[in-house]
Amino acid sequence: MTDEQYMKLAIDLARKGRGYVSPNPLVGAVLVKNGKIVGKGYHKKFGGPHAEINAIKNAGRHVRGATLYVTLEPCCHAGKTPPCIDTIIKHKIARVVIGTIDSNPLVSCRGINALRKSGIAVKTGVCKEECHRLNEIFFHYMETGMSLYYPKIRSNTGRSHRHFHRKFSMDQLGGVSEIRSSAPGGA
Repeated sequence: MTDEQYMKLAIDLARKGRGYVSPNPLVGAVLVKNGKIVGKGYHKKFGGPHAEINAIKNAGRHVRGATLYVTLEPCCHAGKTPPCIDTIIKHKIARVVIGTIDSNPLVSCRGINALRKSGIAVKTGVCKEECHRLNEIFFHYMETGMSLYYPKIRSNTGRSHRHFHRKFSMDQLGGVSEIRSSAPGGA
């Protein structure tokens, strides 16, 4: 299989987190060693282990020397979970193939630089457009501070209406998890 084929598997895995990980992005990961998939994972729920960690756990003893395919640049900062790059480095993964760079200023290229500095080969931009579309809302918010979609607002008749007269910031909406969209691929 090619890098693109493995990344498409990671994208499919990432979609399983839709509706559970917000305001975090959807992320999928596949570990491959000697041409065989040895581990798979995705970010299952907000506050839970990230895709890379779930794939590493799934692979067990087969991690060392493997290639990790991940839809989004691995995190390099502590939040609700420790930095994923620390676990990747600790388990001696040989190569990391990344779909798209994380536009979160706490991560943006820092994860990639840390991996390379530790001697791990890194390739970026594999299925970049698909990986970016997967997290369109997340990227838009990280880059602009504004929501991508307008919220649905229910009237006292119970019917949904979209209000296009103003944009709402993520703070006003209480985070990405509060946004609902009828657009294809919307959260």
